[in-house]
Amino acid sequence: MPHKSLDTFFFWNSGAEAVEAAVKLARHATKKQNIIVMQGSYHGRTFGTMAMTRSKTIYGEGFAPLMPGVFSVPFPYCAQCSIAKHSDGKHNFQSCCMDPLLQLELLLKRESAPSDTAAIVIEPVLGEGGYVPPPAHYLARLREICDKNNILLVADEVQCGFGRTGKMFAVEHWNVRPDIMIMAKGIANGFPLSAIVSRKELMDTQKPGSMGGTYAGNAVSCAAGVAVAKAFRDERILDNVNARGAELRATLDAAKADPKTGAVIYDVRGLGLMLAVECVPGHGFASKIQARCMEKDMLVLTTSIYDTIRFIPPLNITKEDMAKGCQIIKEAIEEVATGEKPVETRMRGQALE
Repeated sequence: MPHKSLDTFFFWNSGAEAVEAAVKLARHATKKQNIIVMQGSYHGRTFGTMAMTRSKTIYGEGFAPLMPGVFSVPFPYCAQCSIAKHSDGKHNFQSCCMDPLLQLELLLKRESAPSDTAAIVIEPVLGEGGYVPPPAHYLARLREICDKNNILLVADEVQCGFGRTGKMFAVEHWNVRPDIMIMAKGIANGFPLSAIVSRKELMDTQKPGSMGGTYAGNAVSCAAGVAVAKAFRDERILDNVNARGAELRATLDAAKADPKTGAVIYDVRGLGLMLAVECVPGHGFASKIQARCMEKDMLVLTTSIYDTIRFIPPLNITKEDMAKGCQIIKEAIEEVATGEKPVETRMRGQALE
């Protein structure tokens, strides 16, 4: 665990279940009701997590009324920050204006008083919202605001945890301690297993039986989780993530720097093997690149309301397979940049004409 205080676990089946368990714990332990989330965040599609998800309207559209008591503030998405865009280079990812923290302070004064606010829930690296890592010092200052106002900090590591960013958990990049951490996906390599972890004093506030489920922490999934932990250690998975991530990042950075292909790329970002290319808007470039990759027998996913491709290869991908993948990505971007239209339809490649 990223901090020694995270010593008490409860296991569930899915990420959304674990997120809802974290909300239950935060509300029960603090005796406060409101939850603050980040714009662009994804936390699930159950009724509670739909209210917290702010990456796309599709996840909550038509299902209202959703869970009340949820408020949102901007995530420090520097590539789409209006202040950065109009600062003549003064503000950017390396020199963030930190306006999202100001907006959080204002929300705590205008909409959700600290005395009513149980937790701030954040993906340390924004997932469905575009694979956006925060700038340096943001999470540390968020931790300070939580401590100052007696608010719990909840890290949703469902997508960015378990080695995806090159650290076991993404919060380790910024050495920030969450009060509650949520994990799933990579924890059992596809088996239905998730978990929350917190400090014992918080977890022990809940009565026995207030958390539970028929299949929660089932033996088969837990055995898979043990095997995954062993593989991480024996196969030096984190070393592989960082090495292969550097190779993929070099390919994407080179495409952005190349005058021939850079015209379609707006931003390259990410950590480890959680990388993204955001394309110049208005042309459907991301979907066309996705379709070109599919024609070359490689699957990639688009994400975000912005024109973005995310790259999430297996953590144990070999150097040889990464080289093949990088070549396909390079060719696909080049072909789209020269105006070649993919054959795939929206059904398969989501190409936008």
